[in-house]
Amino acid sequence: MARDPQARERANIWTDRALLWRSPHRHLYAIGLAIITSIWIVELEVFNRAASTASCPWPSLTPASQASRTKRAVVPQTDERSDEAFHLLVLADPQILWTHAYPNLTPWLRRLPPWLADHYIRKVYRALLRKWDTDSSERVDAVVWLGDLTDEGRRSQTDEEWVRMYDHFDHLFPFQRSQRRRNSHRASSADERFRLLPRPSELPFLYTVGNHDVPIPRKMGQASDVESDSRAKRRFTERYGAPVVSQGPQRFQAVTPSASAKATRSLNAVFHVSVGGHSTTHEIVLLDAMDLIAMQRDTRPNIAPYGQPLDKLVRQAFPSTYDFVESLSKERSKEQHRPRVIFSHVPLWRPTPGIAENNCDIETRSRKHGVRREHPSRGLYQDTDRYDTYQNLLSKPVSDWIVKKIGWSGGAVLSGDDHDHCEYVHNASSTSGALGPTVQDFGREDLPELTVKSMSMTMGVRKPGFARITLFAPSSTQDATNPSMAYTPCLLPDRVGLSIKAYGMLTLCGLFVLTAVHNSTLASIFGKVLPFRLSTHRKKASDTYKLLPTMGSGARDARAKQVRRRVTGLVPALKDLGLLLALFAVYFYLAVAIL
Repeated sequence: MARDPQARERANIWTDRALLWRSPHRHLYAIGLAIITSIWIVELEVFNRAASTASCPWPSLTPASQASRTKRAVVPQTDERSDEAFHLLVLADPQILWTHAYPNLTPWLRRLPPWLADHYIRKVYRALLRKWDTDSSERVDAVVWLGDLTDEGRRSQTDEEWVRMYDHFDHLFPFQRSQRRRNSHRASSADERFRLLPRPSELPFLYTVGNHDVPIPRKMGQASDVESDSRAKRRFTERYGAPVVSQGPQRFQAVTPSASAKATRSLNAVFHVSVGGHSTTHEIVLLDAMDLIAMQRDTRPNIAPYGQPLDKLVRQAFPSTYDFVESLSKERSKEQHRPRVIFSHVPLWRPTPGIAENNCDIETRSRKHGVRREHPSRGLYQDTDRYDTYQNLLSKPVSDWIVKKIGWSGGAVLSGDDHDHCEYVHNASSTSGALGPTVQDFGREDLPELTVKSMSMTMGVRKPGFARITLFAPSSTQDATNPSMAYTPCLLPDRVGLSIKAYGMLTLCGLFVLTAVHNSTLASIFGKVLPFRLSTHRKKASDTYKLLPTMGSGARDARAKQVRRRVTGLVPALKDLGLLLALFAVYFYLAVAIL
């Protein structure tokens, strides 16, 4: 009776699979599968876990604060999720490496650090926003970049080189458009085009400028290389400046493409935020920190000498920044007292810490969010380099001016530039006669400042980071103790430590297993349990010779056999390990490039 051809083919397939499992290299297949699984877990799941709200949730109201907000105005909702909170994702100092990074390395090795750094921050970005419009717990309503987008933006280069560098930045961090929310919100009035609302159909990106994007101005607002400074600032402003639209005597920051199409651009901006259906509940303020540094240098004599008040020369040199801050101070009436979140690339001034003193960790807060400064013996203090390419802090007069004019209680300051975590509290008691709501975990006269960690793995911190801010809808009870917002710093995976621990342990385990396989150690342990033989190198009977017994020959033969087994097992194990390492390199490259 003839067999069915299809049945014969299926039998051949199962026979081939059986032969594959019985192959002498079956242990390599098993370890290769373990390598693929480990790379998948390390390169994808670890990053997704660190960037998810399961690891670092959005700040929420404490039970006590929630209990005091039982009476709220009823606002019609257009979505099944609540609009009682607005979520801000804050990313600092990606500082994309470019052609001049690591000039002392060979041309081939010079490409490795930028490649690894780019793929690290790209995976972080994807993990942070992979469910921004589909999962209510992962919802993001706006993204704020705290400057230093690239490492060489301030360098003298042609327009084509500059555009290519920032095109690379935009390629790593593309704009997010929601398919689910494409028609979820349409502006019903002219004012809504200039306010940030929860659940946007297109995720707003807000940018501040850093000292690696634009040089710090020197005498009368100019840099040492006038051409370089004017081109760098013009380029950055035209591409990433906030759109400003004039509406009669008022000026608004446009947040919709239709409203910003014909707008001018500015590095100083204020965005109105609407939470809970109210007209405007919060304000997001973006400051040009480079102008603020140049107004009064702490380390070099400049326009306004240190210790002297800011005078008309400052206004003449930096009219846009000076007038912007002064204009915001005019909105200090009780009716217009809205909590403000101030974003500046450079932190505000604070007293210089003593030797080995840490002025960056608030113990109660650090215990709550679990983030501490990686270098506790080095606090945040004023400093610069010989070329004045950076300044760690704004000067004290400029910082006091900002806090007095726009740093109301109930608000917060977020900064970058330092690359490490720092949390400090400024006194806002004299900024306004009527104190408003508070920031959660802080007092009524506190103006907290969070310096956000860099999100890049090449900026001198083992664990990069980011920050989350939640803006709460105002309470109908008018209780001044109700928090207006809350923030929390978050940590990202340690790329170097993770690779050493995970892949180093995998290499050692692989070497141990391969050595055990080749010297039949596993066969002696599991030979009676497993249905197959683990030993793959057995000599034929014809290859062995029986020697005549001699005095003490049994013990000597046993010791020689053990030594020979270890040597003969280690050599093929190392060969197999080399093959697996080559396989690992290929898998790792594909995983880093694709995931």
